[in-house]
Amino acid sequence: MSSNKTEIMAGMAQALVGVLLCYAAVSKALAIPMFAFVIQSTVPFAGNASTSTLIVLAQAVVFVEIFVGSSLVLHFYSRFMRLAAISMFVAFSGILSMQLTEENPISCGCLGISPDGMGSHAEIVFGLMRNAFLIAILVAVSVYRKCDFSQSEPTDDSQQVQGV
Repeated sequence: MSSNKTEIMAGMAQALVGVLLCYAAVSKALAIPMFAFVIQSTVPFAGNASTSTLIVLAQAVVFVEIFVGSSLVLHFYSRFMRLAAISMFVAFSGILSMQLTEENPISCGCLGISPDGMGSHAEIVFGLMRNAFLIAILVAVSVYRKCDFSQSEPTDDSQQVQGV
């Protein structure tokens, strides 16, 4: 496959992960109180947090997902945003892994919260597989661009140093 076609595919793969992050954020934003409950029920340090703290934390997760997702779509600070997305998926996978031990797990809310708020072990395993796949895509794009299989990482004007 030619380098140009491969570069286009790498850019499209990165953009698709970004679109998925934005979709996940919007689905959570439509149900912030429910997502705050999910955080309280699934994140170890959030169990005793106040409702207002949980709401702020839920809004912060939504904001970060939209920011990172949009940046991946727009190829804005791509290297850093791929690393941020990978870190988020690893953290989310850790939380999902802890849910596997629960007899009746709470819906993770990853791509929207199930209507009854309850999840299943199958949903958790699917979430872990999805996250592993998304991490693999972002790692492949990073390796492709770092190993000079292409000419260089696409840059935007904000990443270029202005000469005097």
